[in-house]
Amino acid sequence: MEEIFSTYQVGVKGIIFNSNKKVLVLLKKKIQKWDVPGGRIIKGETLLESLDRELKEEIANLNKYEVVKAFSASKIEAANLVLIYYKVEADLEEIELSEEHELYRWISYEDIDNLEKEYPIDSGIKETLKISFNN
Repeated sequence: MEEIFSTYQVGVKGIIFNSNKKVLVLLKKKIQKWDVPGGRIIKGETLLESLDRELKEEIANLNKYEVVKAFSASKIEAANLVLIYYKVEADLEEIELSEEHELYRWISYEDIDNLEKEYPIDSGIKETLKISFNN
C-alpha cells in the first residue's frame, strides 16, 4: 500500500540585505554549497524565535537587524522539509562566520547566476534570492 501522507519538517531562512542592497550568501563547509542563514524549527519556538536563533548561531556579529516580512516558501522533497523565507535588513559588511560555514559573499541580483561558477547552489535558494530583490 502506497503511503498517502508524508510528514515534513519546517525551517526558516533569512535573506539578509545590507545597507548597500546586497544579499548575504554563505558557503556550507560540509556540503560545499551556497546557502543563506537559517535552519529547522525547534519544538516550542515560534517561527521568528527560530529565525533569531539561527541567524545568531550562523552570524556571530549579527546584533541588530529587522525582519521585514515573510515573502516566499519552498519544499525540499529529498529532505521532507518546507522552508519559509524572510527578508531581513541589517547594517553589516564584515561577517563573523560560525563553524558551519567557511566563506561568505555579498551579492547583487546580477551576481546570482554566477554563484555556480565557484560552488553549487540549490535551485530553490537561487530562485528565492531572485525573488527577494523584487520584494
